[in-house]
This record gives sequence, C-alpha cells and structure tokens, in this order.
Amino acid sequence: MYSKKKNKKSKQSSLLTKKNKINKINISNLISCYYKDYQPPYFSNDNLYKLCKVFYHNVDNLNDIMKLVKEREPVNIAMKRFYYRNKLNKYFGYKYGYYGKCSNSTIDITPPNFIVYTPTKVKNYSKTIHVLNAIGLAFDNVKQVDYKNYMKLSKSKLGSNIKHINKCKIFYTNLFHLIFKTALKLKMENVVMSLVGANNFASLWNGGPEEFKKVIWFPIFNNVIKDYKYLNIMFMGAKIEKYHNLGYFPKCINNPKIKNKLNKTLFINAWDCWSVPGNGNNLDNSLDGYIGRNTQIGIYGTSLTNPYLCNKKNYIGIK
Repeated sequence: MYSKKKNKKSKQSSLLTKKNKINKINISNLISCYYKDYQPPYFSNDNLYKLCKVFYHNVDNLNDIMKLVKEREPVNIAMKRFYYRNKLNKYFGYKYGYYGKCSNSTIDITPPNFIVYTPTKVKNYSKTIHVLNAIGLAFDNVKQVDYKNYMKLSKSKLGSNIKHINKCKIFYTNLFHLIFKTALKLKMENVVMSLVGANNFASLWNGGPEEFKKVIWFPIFNNVIKDYKYLNIMFMGAKIEKYHNLGYFPKCINNPKIKNKLNKTLFINAWDCWSVPGNGNNLDNSLDGYIGRNTQIGIYGTSLTNPYLCNKKNYIGIK
C-alpha cells in the first residue's frame, strides 16, 4: 500500500516537473517573439499561475473565450504589430490574434468580452497584488474590428449617431457589471478603477476621449456602481469627483489608503483586445504598459504561458 502511494506521488512529481519545463520553454519562446525592448519581464517563478482565472458573460461561447485567451498578439498598439509573426507561427501556430476572426458576442456586435484575473508580484516590492485585466472598445484606428463593426450601424461619424451611442452604453453596462461582479466573486473590498477604453481607445469617437467620457463612460459607470454599494471604489491616476485618486502605478501601491489592504484590493488594468497583457511593456506608455513592465501579467494572463488557463474549470461564467 505504501509503495503504491509512493509511486503515485513520484508520478505526480514527475508530471509537474515536465509541466514546469514545458512552461519555461513556452515563456522563452513567447518572449523571443517580441521586438527588442517590448517584451514582458520574467522575474519570479512562483505558484501564482494556478490562481489566475478568466471571467466572462455566461451567454457567450466558452470555446471562443478560451481561444481569445490563447491566440493573442505579443504587441498590438493601435493596430501596429511590434512582434515577429513568423516566430509566433513557428512556436504557437498562428500569426495574428483570434480577435480578428472570432464571431461576435451574443450580447454585442463585437467579439465576446472577458476579463483575466492575474495576481502578481511587483518589481522591487515584496507583496502580491491583484490585477484584473479588462478590455474596452477599440476606437483608435479605422482598421480595428470594433471600429468597423460600430461603423456598420451608420455612415455618420462614430458617436454622432444614436445607434452608436446606445450600443456603446450596452457594452459598457455589461463590462462594468462584469468587473464588479468579479470583484465580489474574488471577495475583494476595494476596487482601484482605471478609465478602461476611455482614453487612447476613444480617439476616433466624435469629440474624442473627453466627449466619450461625458456621453458614455461616466454616465454608465455612475449608474452601474449604484448596485455595488459595498465596494470601496478608488481611481488610479485619474482625478474623479467623489473618488480618491491613489496616483500612478506602481507608486499607488504604497498609498496609505490601501498599503495595508492589498489582499482585499483589486487593480483594474485597461487592457487591449488583441494583445498579451502588458502589450508593449517598456515601450508602451499606456496604463497597460506600465503595469506590464512592473509585473508578470504578461506571463500569467495568457494560456500561451499559463497552463492553468487551458483548463475550463478556471473559466467562470457570470450572469
């Protein structure tokens, strides 16, 4: 009996060693696909991989969600791709992200939206922080799938038509509910928001990002947040009336408001619909780039390098 148990443990240990070896190879291969200085950092081989999860609208197709989590482009900044496509194809079997050919969501005119939870260490900081990577609509380039799909509603400028406005309101209503329901699922008390989709992504909206915030983002945010009174909402690097501004990442981690509450604090990263979390990292001046260059969201946040995100049990459908 003892021998059987010992053999079983030995086999499990051997499988784990093999799995870790494959994972390290995948990490090395993915990093080699980035153009110089765009790659994510890799500074800690810990057990945080297994804690990562994907949250999505339960009416959407899980197979599509899993493929969107896996087939991601190393870097895509406003449709400029700073990575070696042939290498990506050689190591992982594709050149361009699945977002470009995925069918639309059952609740929107763009591919299914989802968010990836990546607890991570931060460079030069001992504690673990909790990051939720959320994706807004991409209206920063006429070649974007989101821009094209929304422009099909009419030939007027994006955002000057009531159809555009109503569809955007539905999208962000669903996104905010997904973020806050996920925060509750993770048993978080503090949510440090960012302006997901309301800055660079809104550059082609009629009137630009400021008009987008005025017409879409803040009205929907203020309406949705009424349903989540038990969450303490703050912002990261944005001065918003009635909400505390913690400052920019990563310095905001040391803000007295949350410094001793990091285990119950969720940071919302403004992610990209195409890229690996962190996108262009050191050469990306968006929030995504700043979080990416200081953490390991790029390693944890895709199933290319996180084997636990290949497992359906780590995908959680939200009503």
